[in-house]
Amino acid sequence: MMESTKIFQIIIKWTARVLNALTLSFILFFIFAHILGDAEKGNGFTDHNEMVLFAFFPILTIVGLALAWKWEMIGGVISFTSMLIALSMLNPNLSEMLKEPQFLLIALPGLLHICHAWIKRKTQDVS
Repeated sequence: MMESTKIFQIIIKWTARVLNALTLSFILFFIFAHILGDAEKGNGFTDHNEMVLFAFFPILTIVGLALAWKWEMIGGVISFTSMLIALSMLNPNLSEMLKEPQFLLIALPGLLHICHAWIKRKTQDVS
């Protein structure tokens, strides 16, 4: 029984890390493409809501995913909650938000880091 829990824990850990790396790469690609691109320059933020939304996604999402490599629970909570807050700001209707799974995929690594940290803590308490 203990061996299967250990294998499950390893699978969650590495799934979280691979998805973390892919998500970070995806977000950073778009940020650098926007900064270095030849596209027409925008006028910046049009209101305070856009500034707050930018703080939650991509800034806090990136910070949380980066922290999750060292401190899984802290990084996972920051990443997951910032992504959910950003999604709820974009669309407060939960049923409509669930129709956009690509945004939920970006929140998945944070959730997996939280699960792994929680399982790791529970298995250490038992032994």
